[in-house]
Amino acid sequence: MFTASGALALKHGFSPYAKSAYAAVPTGTPRSPLFGAQKFTQPLNRVRTQTPLAMTRDAAGNALFPTSLGERPAKRLSYHNDFSANRTDPRYINPLSKRGPIEGRPPGEFFAHQRWDEFFPKVGYVSSLAPVADGSAFHPAFPAQQPNSVWTWGEGKSGRGIATPFMIKARYGEPVMFRAYNNLPLMRTENNGFGRNETQLHFHNAHNGAESDGAANVHHFPGTFYDYRWSTALARQDMINTGATDRRASAPNGSGGLNLVPGDWRELQGTMWCHDHRFFFTAENVYKGNLGFINIYSGRDRGNEVLNDGVNLRLPSGSALDWENVDFDVNLLLTDAAFLLEINALDHSADPTPARSVSGSDFLPIPETGEHLFGKLCAPCHTIGVGPRVGPDLLDVSGRRSAEWLAAFIKKPSDFHMRHDPMAEELAQDFPNVRMPDLRLGDADVADLIIYVDSVSRRVNGIVASADAGAGEAAHHETHNHQN
Repeated sequence: MFTASGALALKHGFSPYAKSAYAAVPTGTPRSPLFGAQKFTQPLNRVRTQTPLAMTRDAAGNALFPTSLGERPAKRLSYHNDFSANRTDPRYINPLSKRGPIEGRPPGEFFAHQRWDEFFPKVGYVSSLAPVADGSAFHPAFPAQQPNSVWTWGEGKSGRGIATPFMIKARYGEPVMFRAYNNLPLMRTENNGFGRNETQLHFHNAHNGAESDGAANVHHFPGTFYDYRWSTALARQDMINTGATDRRASAPNGSGGLNLVPGDWRELQGTMWCHDHRFFFTAENVYKGNLGFINIYSGRDRGNEVLNDGVNLRLPSGSALDWENVDFDVNLLLTDAAFLLEINALDHSADPTPARSVSGSDFLPIPETGEHLFGKLCAPCHTIGVGPRVGPDLLDVSGRRSAEWLAAFIKKPSDFHMRHDPMAEELAQDFPNVRMPDLRLGDADVADLIIYVDSVSRRVNGIVASADAGAGEAAHHETHNHQN
């Protein structure tokens, strides 16, 4: 960002040289226990390759899944239109909530699948976002995750979540229909402390229509499905190589040859991924497990290192199949998620509070009224025990400020700035680009907020103390063993 004098301002979000609280190290996150796990003691888990389903076309122009699945056809227009015309027909009503439409895609032409006939889906997939299956763990030495600590994708319309991410192998010129069922708990509070039970899936950086791109606020609710039609089209297909004559703009045909497609071959894509795109909750939901891999194969990168046709780059991959070999093409997912002592997955980078279900602990229950207020009003700027975000970390704030000062400041901070209160001035110096707004809360709401922050502070301090005690005990045993 340039100033009036033309100098480049070191502002977070505009300049790579600006200091960022979001990248502060250490972050303040409690250390994750390892439960005795050692390095390199577990085979590398490969991603789960999905089997494509052949789609066919009915007389009405709908896309049909295999009959054995019992799936309703995929259509150009959303089933929300059918619900609007038949609001009492159970075929179109959310079977979980018993209200609202069965499909999450909004109604009308605006969210109809664009150029449906041109990019009619040739292959399909049916998957469900759900709590992780019982017994799932991130390492054999780790205890199993609680189901609502990890939300990830499972097989079919009613499968439980599988911890290992899925992978779809797509190719240019073969449009994909991905039917995504939301099988998460109906209540938002059943999330073990972070993540939102509403989702929208974004095929990152792919060339898809807006209705299938996981656009902001096009999330769908538990009990519904959403049909994403991924066109697998090359960029600028209406402007460059429109006659599909350039062999470099192509896809493997399965028999050693090429299917040529229109578009710019310089825009070919390869290793891709899809992820949750829920507004305000993307990071939390991705940490929670809402993601998958998509490899797009082309004539240039067909996943066959032997075939030599003058187009194929013969990148290391294998040669058993005509295309899609992954012998040396390994999709990796790296995460810096943290874990509680009781092994509930915990996203400290996005979630302002630790997970709520800590079995066997002596911590006080989290006050739900204060939690709701904090999540709505405070979490965008503050954390509790994670470090500064937009504003200061509120861990143990009641120990640093008097109860009277804290309550009054929460209600109307502008009064403190107007009279140049020393502590308010100190905050202004530490966070010069932000001012806390007047929240206009009543006394009861302010009290609930403070009780909530104090309760979470005690919980965070207890977790850190337990982790430190465990590390100290381990060090003691190690020293004792050496002495012996």
